[in-house]
Amino acid sequence: MTFQIDAWLERPDPQMRVIDTATGVVVAEFNQTEIQQLCEWGEICPQDFCSRCAETQEALVKQLLLASCARQIGQPVSEITVAPSQNSRKTAKIYLFPV
Repeated sequence: MTFQIDAWLERPDPQMRVIDTATGVVVAEFNQTEIQQLCEWGEICPQDFCSRCAETQEALVKQLLLASCARQIGQPVSEITVAPSQNSRKTAKIYLFPV
């Protein structure tokens, strides 16, 4: 799976979306308050969006997807763990387990 991050962080009302590039479907979306909370909690860092390093970008997408899932189930990201998939290069699976 390949994802694209559309982030407008310099706007007066910052917005961010994670898009599945194969389908064009928005899989996660964040508003100004949610972005601010993620930054305050140390879950994301604005400098990560400037990195051209594939590992950094993959980690950022993973963190954003995890944050979106955590928000949907009503738990902070810090209380959720991710089980690694058997073949992380071909499959992206996120399993949520309360800690």
